[in-house]
Amino acid sequence: MHTITFTSDSGDGSPYLASLKGMLLQRLQERISFVNINNNITHFELPEAAFILKRCYSDFPENTIHMVLMNLPGGSISRLLFSSFKNQHFIVPDLGFFSLLGISKPDKVYALSNIDEIYDKNFSVKERIAEFTAEYLKKKSVPAKYPEIDDYETFPDFYPTRHENSINGKVVYIDHYSNAITNIDQQLFNEVGKGKPFEVKFDRSTVLDSIKNQFIDVKDGAAMCYFDKQGYLVIAIKKGAASSLLRLSKESDVAIYFK
Repeated sequence: MHTITFTSDSGDGSPYLASLKGMLLQRLQERISFVNINNNITHFELPEAAFILKRCYSDFPENTIHMVLMNLPGGSISRLLFSSFKNQHFIVPDLGFFSLLGISKPDKVYALSNIDEIYDKNFSVKERIAEFTAEYLKKKSVPAKYPEIDDYETFPDFYPTRHENSINGKVVYIDHYSNAITNIDQQLFNEVGKGKPFEVKFDRSTVLDSIKNQFIDVKDGAAMCYFDKQGYLVIAIKKGAASSLLRLSKESDVAIYFK
């Protein structure tokens, strides 16, 4: 059985995604497990899509195909790409998505469409995705008609900036509990900080100077920082909404200064 996931800004109940799934079923004529990771991504917010997919794709069975479908019903503005990483496969727009996933060196990258096709009114992104996916799953390899490329886009601005005694990052996601998840990871924190005292600053005035292991470590209503299971710095308030109470939103600046 094949597993295919969907991450998109099409919304739940999208006829576009339903149609694509139908095309895949017709072409493959075998059991497929469709998994909707999140189809309510904020419109055009590729970093948000990448952040959510990054937190879960490695938990899927080997050879799962992860489709990232952003703004496709209205027409893609970029090439479609296919690549693999650690036995997971990705069909994504050529908008720096591998960088956003934290994959600096994906396996061979293939172009599933080109710019000329994108602007052809008779070209269907949906049909191309279904066609390629069926061919790939049947042959277990990329058909020769899809060229290997090395000029795909990168997205360097997504990563935090490292300095000798500081790190400058951003909030990249607000979760269901209004916790603010940043793009600062624990490995970078340890490399720059080297065990030194520090201050986490945001909203110009709010300062936190410790990393907690769990919410039980603070009192109700207290602000705190911790590293989540994926290793990213999270700003939270115990039994409170950090995003509103601390005036944090996506793209809010977060800085760590080591003393």
